[in-house]
Amino acid sequence: MNLELLALKSQRNLHAPIHKLPVELLIYIFRLSLPAPETGPSYIQVLGTLLRVCTHWATMINAATSLWAVVTTMCGPSVLASSLAKLDSNCPLHIDCGSSSDEEFTHILRKISPHIHRWETAEIFVPQTEEGRQYLSVPAPRLRRLHLGPPAATRTETGANSQLFDIFNGSADRLEEVKVTWTCLPWDTPILRGLKSLCLRSCGSIRVSSFITILNNCPDLATLVISDVDIVEDMQADPSKAVSMTRLENIDFAVEELEGTGEVMRGFNAPNCKSFKFDYGLLELDGIEDFILNTLAPHFPFFRRAMFEHPKAVINISNRRIFHIQCPLETDEEEDFVGFNLYFSEAPPDTVMAFLRQ
Repeated sequence: MNLELLALKSQRNLHAPIHKLPVELLIYIFRLSLPAPETGPSYIQVLGTLLRVCTHWATMINAATSLWAVVTTMCGPSVLASSLAKLDSNCPLHIDCGSSSDEEFTHILRKISPHIHRWETAEIFVPQTEEGRQYLSVPAPRLRRLHLGPPAATRTETGANSQLFDIFNGSADRLEEVKVTWTCLPWDTPILRGLKSLCLRSCGSIRVSSFITILNNCPDLATLVISDVDIVEDMQADPSKAVSMTRLENIDFAVEELEGTGEVMRGFNAPNCKSFKFDYGLLELDGIEDFILNTLAPHFPFFRRAMFEHPKAVINISNRRIFHIQCPLETDEEEDFVGFNLYFSEAPPDTVMAFLRQ
């Protein structure tokens, strides 16, 4: 009796108004209801919810390969298998395999590497096997965003993986955003050109000259994040020849030494920067005070504008780690503000005020 009732309900559901829509239109509606494919697991979870609504929807969704645009290891092996079985679409692909093991990722690469020309975003790592690296040695012409980390099993607190590999053979011409965490790249790789966002965290060492070259190759860079990276001083930057980064608005530095960092800071200028964070960790105050007053202060003219060109600027020192300047926009109402954020770990107020006076 229960099976008969279920069959009758299924037949009744088929006559619902939404099921009278053409399949192509219904798939389009599904696509609008899904999160951005870049969200990876979130996208797959919502897609799974749609699959469970009814048999008719499940049949349509499984047949619509364009909806299976995400390959992720975060939602279990059955979902991964479903995604890998539907790779015959021409739509962009979004890869989220950063949490997989080296063996698992190599297996996945066997399936998805023939479609590498369709990758649009990728959160992955460089395989340790020769086979896995071979799969990632071809160009990724549609890739826009890359997050490169270490294999899950090798994440440690001892530093970056030192084995260098020029991923995609250095060819990803549309790449705009790169994040490198606990691993290394050849710093002269062509994929570090033309970027709009660059984040380097715990990824070994980089020479000042290589850093300045990367900035010179990224004139449209808007966000720069450097954390726990050993900057090796191999040159003295000439401030008169500093790279002009007119679109760089967000700068975030967290360092444990000043020598190489100071040369990097003198090697570029960011006149339109709006948010600046500098965290010097456990460095001695004597060294950092000189660095703040003699290296940072002359380098960023927007600090001076923030304080002296905006008479209504508000200064907030909410705790010892955060120093915040808030200025009204010049052309808008008073309640509209643009924020200038300076973070100085344990910096005393006298040092910060001397910094601003410069």
